Amino acid sequence: PPTPKAGAQRVLPKPTLDIKGDAGTKAKGSEMGRRLSAASADTDTGILKLESDAAPTYEQEVELYSDASLKRGMRGRLATNETRRQLLEGLHHLLIGDEALLADLWVNYDCDLQRGNMFDFVVSFVVQRAVPWPGANDAESGAFMDVMLHQLIRMAVRAGVAPPTGRWAQLLGMPATTGFVKSSSSSDANNPEPSRSEPVLLTLAQLQDRRRHKETMMQAARLFNEKPKDGVAYLHRVGVLNADGSEAAQQLATFLRSTPTINKKLLGEYLSKPSNLEVLQTYMQQLDFSGRRLDEALRTLLGTFRLPGESQQIERIMETFSAAYFGTGPADIATKDAAFILAFAVVMLNTDQHSPQVKVRMKYEDFARNLRGVNDGHDFRTEFLTNVYNAIRSHELVFPEEHEGEAGFEYAWHAVAAPDALIGPWMSTRGCTATYDRGMLAAVWPRYLRSLAHILGHFPSDHTLRLALTGLHALVATAAHYGLTQCVNEAVRLLANMTGLPQTATQADLRSAQVLTKSYNRYMVLDPATPTSPLSAVAEGFSGAEQRAKLQEQEDAAVQVTQTALEFGKTYRGQIAFIALFELVERFAQAINRQGWICVLDVVRACVDADLAPRELRAIRDPTVEKLWVPRVSTLRAMYAAEQRVRAGDEQRVQQGGLLSAISSFWGGSGDQQPSGRQELRWRATPEVLAGLVARSHMAVRSSAIGELGSAVSQIGESLPVFLDVLAQLFPQPPPSQPGSPADATPQSDMVPAPIDSGSKNGAEYVPSAVYFFEIAVGLVLDAPDCAPIVWPAIEASVQRMLESADTIHPFALERTVAGILTMATRILESCTGHTPHQETVERMLRCLGLLRDSREQTFARVARVLSDGIARLVNTDAHMVVSVYNNWGIVRLLLKRLALVQDGCVRGAVGVFVEVVVLMRCGAVDVGAYYEDLLDTMAAFVPSDRALATTRDDACANRNDAGATRDDVPSHMSGSEAASKLIAL
Repeated sequence: PPTPKAGAQRVLPKPTLDIKGDAGTKAKGSEMGRRLSAASADTDTGILKLESDAAPTYEQEVELYSDASLKRGMRGRLATNETRRQLLEGLHHLLIGDEALLADLWVNYDCDLQRGNMFDFVVSFVVQRAVPWPGANDAESGAFMDVMLHQLIRMAVRAGVAPPTGRWAQLLGMPATTGFVKSSSSSDANNPEPSRSEPVLLTLAQLQDRRRHKETMMQAARLFNEKPKDGVAYLHRVGVLNADGSEAAQQLATFLRSTPTINKKLLGEYLSKPSNLEVLQTYMQQLDFSGRRLDEALRTLLGTFRLPGESQQIERIMETFSAAYFGTGPADIATKDAAFILAFAVVMLNTDQHSPQVKVRMKYEDFARNLRGVNDGHDFRTEFLTNVYNAIRSHELVFPEEHEGEAGFEYAWHAVAAPDALIGPWMSTRGCTATYDRGMLAAVWPRYLRSLAHILGHFPSDHTLRLALTGLHALVATAAHYGLTQCVNEAVRLLANMTGLPQTATQADLRSAQVLTKSYNRYMVLDPATPTSPLSAVAEGFSGAEQRAKLQEQEDAAVQVTQTALEFGKTYRGQIAFIALFELVERFAQAINRQGWICVLDVVRACVDADLAPRELRAIRDPTVEKLWVPRVSTLRAMYAAEQRVRAGDEQRVQQGGLLSAISSFWGGSGDQQPSGRQELRWRATPEVLAGLVARSHMAVRSSAIGELGSAVSQIGESLPVFLDVLAQLFPQPPPSQPGSPADATPQSDMVPAPIDSGSKNGAEYVPSAVYFFEIAVGLVLDAPDCAPIVWPAIEASVQRMLESADTIHPFALERTVAGILTMATRILESCTGHTPHQETVERMLRCLGLLRDSREQTFARVARVLSDGIARLVNTDAHMVVSVYNNWGIVRLLLKRLALVQDGCVRGAVGVFVEVVVLMRCGAVDVGAYYEDLLDTMAAFVPSDRALATTRDDACANRNDAGATRDDVPSHMSGSEAASKLIAL
């Protein structure tokens, strides 16, 4: 599509994005946390909405950091000017300089319960800053976009993804291999394998199990922080707590001890309750107090939760602590009671020394005096007590969530430096980064996709657009390589929405469509049904293949204007999304699921109904009719009006047929109605401007891979039934039931568009896309007859509904349905030998066609010609298979008897069938006794009347020897009189 004027992209409407994510259960917490919670392509629990139109604020980034369960650190002021630039360069160099960095973060942080989700935070931070938000610093967004694209492309390279080719490379406007060549600076290539002294890495499956366990524990912690009872109940529900008695207390204490995101204040209150004494005792036993002074052991304890405020609760905790501490055999404490009193005294000393409300601080002498004789009747050692006093005076016992200033820094530093038995050793992924790419991508692909979607919605230049498309290709291709089909389908859904086509009410739009006809280098709006229109002139002046060729030329020359075509022609972003969408469909069709195909076919439906699809795409493959296609609504209107005029003047010309031999009464109205002639333009623009916008729409569609949709579908293998199930919902459908209609009216599918009101007498409406979608199914069988046992069962129910309601189906749609069934059945018989599942499929097709015997006479007459020729062609292909199965013969016989009532153009086809049956009886392939009377009864329906019989008796007597006829004795040019003579001779 043509490049828009500079700056035009910024005024495009911003889309509302719905990206499916995982998060296991619905995360609770801050709004930013919910919108940027971790997501996985392996689960599908809802839709995360991201509707932000501005860059994240500093406060939101702090919130994001907290939501990643990272330990609080020292945050300074916002960096500006040169300091900010230097920090940005350093971060950029860090994130792209080491290819194993993000994998290391994911393995060591996000898959470890004791560490925060550092990988999750880094990716969320980068993808948010990579969007060129309006008013944002372009240099900063460009740097973060470079980081994001670097990670996506390197992941694609490690997965062996081929570089963009074909239309996608042309869309990018740069060499196809850009960014996809594995450079010699790759860390996986240059960095050595981990040494034997380094810990052995876990497998991807083991890490994913740890990740799932971590998510379960995090969810339990969220529930516990809201209401401890709910958190404990959740642990029972998921099987973490699955024991009774002391074992249950042990499991619960382990959860409370090993889950760092539990609210420490709430934990202290929970443990101090009398009903949880056993859990408290078990919790104390899990802490290692051995070899530590009492104040050090108490500091360890109070680093895991905050003491409650009530004295009874504090007493209960101190009593349990003193028992656990005394059990380690401390040298300076004689009894458990002494440990209890000293612990209480240490807590009081901490308050005295560090509370701002205390004006006079306690001295060592006062502290020692209060503890005289409590150590089993003796005093504590002076050195021991002095060390305890000095430690508390120098370093406050800081409770969790209260670390600020110097004390907070000291606590954070000791937390980092001190070994923790719950935290495992560092594992390096150098040399094997690709092993963990799938797990990392499954965790964060929704955020990558959201960021790319926002970039496509806010791109300030074509260069930024190409970068976003490069990243999209790398993301989707890598996801398809690793089997993350949900990512592929979300990308498809995103692009489909960005085209703007699915949201357009194209069916209502077609009611107000107008056709621009060019005359003397100027466009005019002319009703196609008027006698002076070019379409009408062709319809009245030509017939057969010549008429169809002329009509195609007129369609190509005229311009159908719809609001859909105009809006699509104005939307540069929508045109790019359209091309990208069908590139993804062509390359990754096997990864698209039901929801993805719904989005794709919805775009195709809008494209065909709005007449944006090229005529080559709408071609109908019928071996008996040349140059047939899915026409516009306006073309059918012109054909109907012409037939009405011809019928009034010359009935014989009507018998010669045309594009629609059975179209005589489907539009409704009387033949006396006159066309309105020239029409007023409905849009406030010149016809030339409208034609130019429609031409842009056509250019975008022709530039896409929509024409390869059929070939892409034929290669999707096991996913074909899913596609066919969606496709069948878009076939021609009977109109919705009206108030007071029978209760057994056919229900409408959610995907079936509202019909176009054409005023037809039987309520039948024409939807071009519905005919096109049925032809796709026919084309699948014609190209690969072996897939017929898959195709037909998937579409059989929809076809059966059509034929059961044949009287309410549009005549052209009904004619193409009947012709398509017979064409598929003939192709199947041509390709198979012996009794196979393919022949069973043909039997089911014939049973469907048998439903036509209950249709009205007018409806049956519309399809009589294609039905007669199709049955004759089917029997001529394999008469034994069709006739030897008596049920098949019964259906064929009943349809032939109904054709006898139509007569018009059906005799030759019926005679061809009779000849085949006679041949089978003569050679003994079928039982003469069983078939003779049926054949005679059916033939009798075609015997001419007495008046016609007199004109053919002589010919019949002269050809009496034709009773031994064969299939070669029925010439294709046989006239009605000759057919009657052949019938009498048989």
